[in-house]
Amino acid sequence: MKTRDTHIASSTRRLSHHFGRRVVIISVTSEWVRTHRVRSIC
Repeated sequence: MKTRDTHIASSTRRLSHHFGRRVVIISVTSEWVRTHRVRSIC
């Protein structure tokens, strides 16, 4: 039982870490696109 709980916790942590990285990459990319669009318009 203990090992199963630990496994679930570790997999959840790994998933949240991976998802967090994806969110950061998406936000940075959208910010970069927005700034470059504004520059191209100006």
